[in-house]
Amino acid sequence: MATVSASGAAAGRLILDTGGLLAWAIGEQRAREAVLRAVHRGMPIVVPTVVIARVIRGGPRDAPINQALKQIQQFPVVTPLLARQAGVLLGATETTDVVDAVVVAEALRQLPATILTSDPADIRRLAISTSAHARVQILPV
Repeated sequence: MATVSASGAAAGRLILDTGGLLAWAIGEQRAREAVLRAVHRGMPIVVPTVVIARVIRGGPRDAPINQALKQIQQFPVVTPLLARQAGVLLGATETTDVVDAVVVAEALRQLPATILTSDPADIRRLAISTSAHARVQILPV
């Protein structure tokens, strides 16, 4: 059952894109507050696995990211269906950021959803290319 946000919109899941994950990992206030609100509302915190590939570099600088990832409940993989949906979003918007498209496709897979992002304009552009965009909330960090 979906929960309701302070604005009255159904909240569902909190999906972190690359910037959202990085902001939360380093303790950025807006990101921290968004995750705490989601946890308080019982929303699963979701990081698509492709986001991990974009941020991990294999050194000590990964430590805060690895700590944050230990708290994540869901790590959706890119299935052929999700990849196709991301491709359709890229085609509809004439954009090229595959990771952003996968994040939005994952949000659309199970609505309602909230995306925590450092790139709200690009995420919004991808989301509004679908009829379900009203059920995707975008939170900038």
